Amino acid sequence: MALTENGRLAFGSVLGGRSSFSPDNRWLAFRRFDSAVGAPDGRYAPTVVVIVDLARRAVHKELSTPDEAWAPVFFACDGKLLLTISYCTKAVQVWDTSSWQPLGPPLPGNPAGMYHLPMDMSPDGAVPACGGEDGSVRLWDLRRLKLLSSLTLSDEPIGTLSFSPDGKILALGTDRGILRLCQLDARQEVARFTAHGSFLAEVDFSADGRSLASSGFDKTIRLWRAPSWEEIRTAEGANKQHRGDLRQVSLGMLVSTDFHAPPQEAKGYSPSGISISSK
Repeated sequence: MALTENGRLAFGSVLGGRSSFSPDNRWLAFRRFDSAVGAPDGRYAPTVVVIVDLARRAVHKELSTPDEAWAPVFFACDGKLLLTISYCTKAVQVWDTSSWQPLGPPLPGNPAGMYHLPMDMSPDGAVPACGGEDGSVRLWDLRRLKLLSSLTLSDEPIGTLSFSPDGKILALGTDRGILRLCQLDARQEVARFTAHGSFLAEVDFSADGRSLASSGFDKTIRLWRAPSWEEIRTAEGANKQHRGDLRQVSLGMLVSTDFHAPPQEAKGYSPSGISISSK
């Protein structure tokens, strides 16, 4: 699932992971899940990252990756780079979008990552943050392809994270349902509270930074209001055909479209942060 800047469009794919629009809305990148047959080493079979030319509404390129279908992709550095995540190796492959070729070997995102690699991009698109099972967060400088810093921001495994729109706050969700808000400059925790009764799957700030949405394996989406971080809305996911964890939360109007698979259920909040939509 991904949204354009005006919040009018979102794409999803069954077991397809988080997709991404380029900043100029020229490209859409997402993974295509071809088969659930395991590879000889026990991992899932390799997938491809599909690059769609939105103006032509056609596939422009397919990038072969050894990664899992649900691992996310991100555009970065004003759309000049594309990042693909490997949950098996906890690494990040950087691609040059002018040639669609990899820029050297993958970056070791965070070797302490969980079974997946929690990651989010800074608002300027130049610094990815990668969370670890040891509570660490690694920040990478994509312009120099070097490690910027490694911070210990939690005493629990980090399952998801999200930058605030101004890049000053990093929200961390843990496997115990705890939501932590950390000020990056001061390396200081500014808030901590129990958001969900089990694994916290996804967090996302509203565009103005005044609200924060979270989803958990307890089948709920919750909306929190700054600066008190009081809970102001709750929605329950009642789709029994799925695992019940609402893995993707985005603060925008959702329209679900899929190039390769039937539409799947999508959850989200309107840009006002008041109503909860469900498709």
